[in-house]
Amino acid sequence: MPVALLVIVLLSVMSLPVEGAVYRHTDADGNVSWSDHPDGEAVTLPQPEVIDLTGTPDPDPDPDPDPDPDPDPDPDPDPDPDPAAFTPYRRFELMAPGEPLSAARGRRGVALRVMLSPGLREGHRLRLKVDDRHHQSALASRVLMATGLTSGRHRLVAELVDGAGRVRQRSPVLTVEVATPH
Repeated sequence: MPVALLVIVLLSVMSLPVEGAVYRHTDADGNVSWSDHPDGEAVTLPQPEVIDLTGTPDPDPDPDPDPDPDPDPDPDPDPDPDPAAFTPYRRFELMAPGEPLSAARGRRGVALRVMLSPGLREGHRLRLKVDDRHHQSALASRVLMATGLTSGRHRLVAELVDGAGRVRQRSPVLTVEVATPH
């Protein structure tokens, strides 16, 4: 009887997934899927960058906290003193959500598209600031997510960050209003 119990315990432990293990599976058509089942190629993923959403103030707040965006759509594109080192994007702006924001949608999250011309260059990342605080880690994506928005007006700005972590360009301020729950 003790041998049977030992076998059951060993089989139970062996069937548990390894913490953090990720496997890539490629089917006959070349479609890739990911899972925690160890019947594919083991892949080691880097730890994600975690940002503090508790309201840590931005160490470099916008010196002009005017909530109305400047009518000039070309913000100061190059905070670097060497203008030859960076060519600003001709178009760099956040697009407003297509519909009014309910309180529930503001909490759940709003996808914000960043319009860029030319397209996002190698080594450049975008990040979102909400009410002068970093809200999202820098990503190589033209869609940013604003989550946890409370009722009221919020100032949203996209920042272009280079490979060294320097902010190279900022979008004009986009002001959104989240409705008060009924």
